Amino acid sequence: MIKWLKKNKDIILTTFLVTFLATWLYNVATKLAQGIKLSEVLTFLLGVINYRINIPIFLFLLILIVVFLSYKKYRKLLINKRKFKVLKATYGSEVKSIDITDELNKAVIEDKLKIVLNNNIAGDPHRGVKKKGKVRYEFDKKQDEKEYTEGEVIGLPD
Repeated sequence: MIKWLKKNKDIILTTFLVTFLATWLYNVATKLAQGIKLSEVLTFLLGVINYRINIPIFLFLLILIVVFLSYKKYRKLLINKRKFKVLKATYGSEVKSIDITDELNKAVIEDKLKIVLNNNIAGDPHRGVKKKGKVRYEFDKKQDEKEYTEGEVIGLPD
């Protein structure tokens, strides 16, 4: 759960901000439609900001789902537009390994990946054991695969 929260902290924050803004706009529109003066609307909104946000739970869940899916689609679009992208990457031993594809794609800057293969990328999948990494990538529509040992610098494309 903690790893998921760390990994998705930007999505969670964005969801809360979008929810707050949607609620704020909904409340303003409702009050203005009822013919209440603007000063009364502002007083009401200050009350909402200071105490609580009143929205139905289904609206909150809907906003959460939309923001989450939109963010995922946006990330995929950004990755697909690049010349260089990591297609599949794993890190670990023969016994235990983890997928680090997303983490490596996030580390790509200007179609280049330069990162040290270690536990800081996504955690330690198998404590006390020397680990290896395997990276399958695409550069200029050509696919290749490289292997690295723990502590080596992944510098792609060559």
